[in-house]
Amino acid sequence: MGTVFVVFTFFCVVSAINIKNNACPSLFLYPVAGFSSKCYVNPDVSSNVGEMVKRRGYDIVTHTVVTHDGYILNLFEIFNATQENKNFTVFIQHGILVNSGVWVNGGPRSLAFYFADLGYRVWLGNVRGTLYSNKHVNLTINDPKFWDFNLDTLAAVDIRTMLTFIAKTTRQKIHYIGHSMGTTVGLMFLASSGQEGAKLLQSVSLMSPVVYINNLKKLEPSIIPAYLTGKIFNLFHVNGFLYHENAVHRIFTSICKLIPHVCYQLLITVGFGKTTHFSSDDLLLYFNNWPGGISFYQIQHYVQIMNSKMFQKFDYGAARNLQEYGSEKPPVYDLSKIKLPVCLFYGKNDVYYGEENIDRLYGEIGSNHKCRYSIPVGQRDYYNHIDFMFGNSLREDVYPILAETLTNAEM
Repeated sequence: MGTVFVVFTFFCVVSAINIKNNACPSLFLYPVAGFSSKCYVNPDVSSNVGEMVKRRGYDIVTHTVVTHDGYILNLFEIFNATQENKNFTVFIQHGILVNSGVWVNGGPRSLAFYFADLGYRVWLGNVRGTLYSNKHVNLTINDPKFWDFNLDTLAAVDIRTMLTFIAKTTRQKIHYIGHSMGTTVGLMFLASSGQEGAKLLQSVSLMSPVVYINNLKKLEPSIIPAYLTGKIFNLFHVNGFLYHENAVHRIFTSICKLIPHVCYQLLITVGFGKTTHFSSDDLLLYFNNWPGGISFYQIQHYVQIMNSKMFQKFDYGAARNLQEYGSEKPPVYDLSKIKLPVCLFYGKNDVYYGEENIDRLYGEIGSNHKCRYSIPVGQRDYYNHIDFMFGNSLREDVYPILAETLTNAEM
C-alpha cells in the first residue's frame, strides 16, 4: 500500500511539472516556474508576428519593399475580416531595439488588434537592421557596411519608402503612430519632406516622444554606457549590435527566468523608468522582442542630439558636414514646418521625459491642430517608456483617446 501511495504521489508531482512555463504572476515564481501551478505557458513568448496574429483570429499580409540603397523591409498589414472596413489606414512604427512584434504580443490589449477591431487597416513598419528587415540585396548583417546608417537615413529612406508604398497600395492617407524612435524618425521625415508628408499622412500620434532629451539625469545610466561600449566596438569596425535577434532573445529569456528581479530592476526600471503598469506575467514576453538589431550610429546620433540640445541631423565633423550639408554644422530639423494634426502621449515616469523638453517640442510643432496628454490622464500613477507597449490598462488609459484623436483628424 505504501508503495502505491509513493508511486501515485510521484506521478502527481511529475504531472504538475511543466518546464515550458514562461509566464508567472510574480517575479519570485520565475526560478521555479516549471514547478508552480500559478505559472503557465504563454505561446506568444516564442512566436513571430504572423503566428501571434493568426492565433488571435486576425488576417495578416506580408509586404516586401526594397529601398533605393538596397535594404529589404517587411511590412505587416493586419485586419479583422469580420469588421466593416472604415477605409482608414494606420501605420505603427516601433522604437529603438525592438521590432513590430510589440504591437501584437499583448493579446486583446495589443494596439494593432484594437484598431483592427475598429475596422482600420493596420500596417506595422520594420526599419532596417531589425528582425523582420535584416536583409539587403548585396550585403549581409555581418558586413560593417550594412550598419552604416543613422536616424536621418531611417527617416529619409525607410519611413518614406514604407509610407509611399502603403499610400499607393491603399490609395488613402495614413494615420502615423510612432513610439520612441518611431517618433524621432517620423518627425524628421515630416520636417524635411515638404508637401510630400502632407500628401501621405492624415495625422501624427507620438507615444513616448524622443526629440529633445536635455538634462535627463535618469537617462545617463543607460545611454552613456551603451554609447561608450559602442564606441569601443566601432574602433574595430563593428558597427552593428544584437542583430542575431532570435539567439539574443533566447539568451535573455533564459537568464531572466533565473534572475527575474535583476532583469526587472536593471533592464526595465533603470532603463525605462519606474512603473506599476507592467505585469510580472509579461517579463519574458518583453524579452522576446527586446533587445534587437541596432547601428552604433543610431546611438551616436541620439548622443549628439542630447549634447547639442538641438533636433539636428547627424554630425559627421566639420569637413564631411561641408560635403553633406554645405555647412560645418549639421542642419536643424524645422518642426514649425509640420502642419498636420499632431498629438503627444507621454508618461512622467519615463526616463526620456522632461517637462521642459515636452513643452519645447509641443511649442515648436507648427500645427494649429495639436494636443498633448500625460498618461494616465488625471492620475499620478504615471506611465514609463515601455508602458505604451506593455501597460496592463492600455485599452482604458490610451487607446480611446488615441482613437478619438484619429477620428477627429478625419473630419
